[in-house]
Amino acid sequence: MHESSFAPDAIALSISILETTRAWGIGGGITHHWTPTLSSAVTANYASYSNDLSVLPDAEVTQWSVQGNQVWSPVSGSLMGVEREYQSIDGNTAANLGGISDDDDLVGVFRVPRTF
Repeated sequence: MHESSFAPDAIALSISILETTRAWGIGGGITHHWTPTLSSAVTANYASYSNDLSVLPDAEVTQWSVQGNQVWSPVSGSLMGVEREYQSIDGNTAANLGGISDDDDLVGVFRVPRTF
Protein backbone atom coordinates (compact mmCIF):
# COMPACT_ATOMS: atom_id res chain seq x y z
CA MET A 1 0.00 0.00 0.00
CA HIS A 2 1.15 3.54 -0.38
CA GLU A 3 2.62 4.98 2.77
CA SER A 4 0.11 5.08 5.58
CA SER A 5 0.96 8.69 6.40
CA PHE A 6 -2.61 9.81 5.65
CA ALA A 7 -3.66 8.81 9.19
CA PRO A 8 -1.89 7.98 12.45
CA ASP A 9 -1.39 4.42 13.68
CA ALA A 10 -2.93 5.25 17.07
CA ILE A 11 -4.52 8.04 19.08
CA ALA A 12 -4.08 8.48 22.85
CA LEU A 13 -7.53 9.14 24.28
CA SER A 14 -6.17 9.37 27.79
CA ILE A 15 -3.03 8.42 29.65
CA SER A 16 -4.16 4.78 29.81
CA ILE A 17 -6.31 4.36 26.67
CA LEU A 18 -4.78 3.97 23.21
CA GLU A 19 -7.08 3.61 20.20
CA THR A 20 -5.35 1.89 17.27
CA THR A 21 -5.96 1.37 13.58
CA ARG A 22 -6.12 -2.07 11.94
CA ALA A 23 -3.96 -3.16 9.01
CA TRP A 24 -2.89 -6.48 7.55
CA GLY A 25 -1.49 -7.85 4.36
CA ILE A 26 -0.49 -11.07 2.65
CA GLY A 27 1.57 -11.85 -0.41
CA GLY A 28 3.15 -14.74 -2.21
CA GLY A 29 4.88 -15.72 -5.37
CA ILE A 30 6.46 -18.47 -7.39
CA THR A 31 9.32 -18.65 -9.88
CA HIS A 32 9.64 -21.40 -12.46
CA HIS A 33 12.80 -22.07 -14.49
CA TRP A 34 11.66 -23.40 -17.87
CA THR A 35 15.24 -23.93 -19.00
CA PRO A 36 18.59 -22.92 -17.45
CA THR A 37 18.31 -19.56 -19.28
CA LEU A 38 14.54 -18.86 -19.25
CA SER A 39 12.36 -18.26 -16.19
CA SER A 40 8.98 -16.82 -15.27
CA ALA A 41 7.64 -15.49 -11.98
CA VAL A 42 4.21 -14.53 -10.66
CA THR A 43 3.51 -12.74 -7.37
CA ALA A 44 0.33 -11.40 -5.78
CA ASN A 45 -0.31 -9.16 -2.76
CA TYR A 46 -3.28 -7.94 -0.76
CA ALA A 47 -3.34 -5.30 1.98
CA SER A 48 -6.12 -3.74 4.04
CA TYR A 49 -6.13 -0.67 6.31
CA SER A 50 -9.02 0.41 8.51
CA ASN A 51 -9.19 3.52 10.64
CA ASP A 52 -12.10 3.59 13.07
CA LEU A 53 -10.56 6.20 15.34
CA SER A 54 -13.21 8.22 17.13
CA VAL A 55 -11.38 11.55 16.70
CA LEU A 56 -10.73 11.18 12.92
CA PRO A 57 -13.01 10.53 9.94
CA ASP A 58 -13.34 6.84 9.08
CA ALA A 59 -10.98 5.53 6.42
CA GLU A 60 -10.77 2.14 4.74
CA VAL A 61 -8.20 1.38 2.07
CA THR A 62 -7.60 -1.93 0.33
CA GLN A 63 -4.96 -2.70 -2.25
CA TRP A 64 -4.22 -5.77 -4.32
CA SER A 65 -1.71 -6.34 -7.06
CA VAL A 66 -0.48 -9.05 -9.40
CA GLN A 67 2.98 -9.03 -10.97
CA GLY A 68 4.53 -11.29 -13.57
CA ASN A 69 7.76 -11.46 -15.49
CA GLN A 70 9.69 -13.46 -18.04
CA VAL A 71 13.47 -13.35 -17.91
CA TRP A 72 16.05 -14.63 -20.38
CA SER A 73 19.66 -15.00 -19.29
CA PRO A 74 21.73 -15.63 -22.43
CA VAL A 75 25.08 -15.52 -20.56
CA SER A 76 26.13 -15.39 -16.91
CA GLY A 77 25.53 -11.93 -15.40
CA SER A 78 23.25 -10.74 -18.21
CA LEU A 79 19.44 -10.62 -18.15
CA MET A 80 16.68 -9.46 -20.46
CA GLY A 81 13.23 -9.33 -19.03
CA VAL A 82 9.67 -8.17 -19.48
CA GLU A 83 7.69 -7.33 -16.34
CA ARG A 84 4.01 -6.51 -15.95
CA GLU A 85 2.01 -5.38 -12.92
CA TYR A 86 -1.63 -4.59 -12.26
CA GLN A 87 -2.49 -2.76 -9.05
CA SER A 88 -5.89 -1.76 -7.69
CA ILE A 89 -6.44 0.58 -4.75
CA ASP A 90 -9.90 1.12 -3.28
CA GLY A 91 -9.92 4.11 -0.96
CA ASN A 92 -13.04 4.83 1.02
CA THR A 93 -12.34 7.80 3.25
CA ALA A 94 -14.92 10.08 4.78
CA ALA A 95 -12.70 13.15 4.36
CA ASN A 96 -10.48 11.90 1.50
CA LEU A 97 -7.48 11.99 3.82
CA GLY A 98 -4.22 12.29 1.95
CA GLY A 99 -5.96 12.11 -1.42
CA ILE A 100 -6.49 8.33 -1.22
CA SER A 101 -9.14 7.29 -3.73
CA ASP A 102 -9.90 4.49 -6.16
CA ASP A 103 -7.04 3.85 -8.55
CA ASP A 104 -6.15 1.13 -11.05
CA ASP A 105 -2.73 0.96 -12.69
CA LEU A 106 -1.21 -1.28 -15.34
CA VAL A 107 2.56 -1.01 -15.67
CA GLY A 108 5.03 -2.70 -17.99
CA VAL A 109 8.83 -2.64 -17.98
CA PHE A 110 11.51 -4.00 -20.28
CA ARG A 111 14.87 -4.27 -18.53
CA VAL A 112 18.35 -5.30 -19.55
CA PRO A 113 20.64 -5.33 -16.47
CA ARG A 114 24.25 -6.54 -16.64
CA THR A 115 26.36 -7.40 -13.60
CA PHE A 116 30.15 -7.66 -13.76
